[in-house]
Amino acid sequence: MTRPALAALFLVAACGGSNKVNYTVSSDLVAQGTASAPITARLVHDLSLTRGVALRRVDLKALDGGDLSFLQTFELRTQDNQLLASLASPPAAGVTAVSLDSATPVDLLPRLSGDGSLAVTALYTADASAARPLRIFFKLRGAFDGPAAFPAFALIDGSADDDDTLDDPGPPPPDDGSGDPGDDDGGGDDSGGGDLKSPRHPKKLAQKATGPKR
Repeated sequence: MTRPALAALFLVAACGGSNKVNYTVSSDLVAQGTASAPITARLVHDLSLTRGVALRRVDLKALDGGDLSFLQTFELRTQDNQLLASLASPPAAGVTAVSLDSATPVDLLPRLSGDGSLAVTALYTADASAARPLRIFFKLRGAFDGPAAFPAFALIDGSADDDDTLDDPGPPPPDDGSGDPGDDDGGGDDSGGGDLKSPRHPKKLAQKATGPKR
């Protein structure tokens, strides 16, 4: 999404104070055998304009056309060893994308580095016969003072102005993609690389950005 389009979203979503938006950031990983791997994901661009970043959920997807049945365990932990998300059970044959179990929402802002990045460790047990590429989708809800705080290659899922998750981190909202992460608000879009832009985004933006609150 271009900066002008993002600025338009913030203009539409504005209602005084911070502007809230649901978005997705991804990071790739090659898994083989039993290992732990450091992962760094840029969640925000400007911390000075960021008022909050909450983790909604984490999705995992195979990138090579195969399924995820080669995974026995998978979990993400912060640098202070807090469990963010984990695989509830080994995926069945044919399953190419899953949502991990997580105690969301989780406030990530205190764990971001100076450049807005989150450092986590992926610990997994997998089939050792072949290296398999995976994509991890961090489904987030952010509160920003302007579009300059937003990471350039994130996928906009829509305005979150009507959601108070960042104000009151209570129970998570209903899962909007319980059937298949690839069918939800964009997290399963395998468009390659770090740029998750999709031709569907302008339509989704028009559907979800419903105008200023009254």
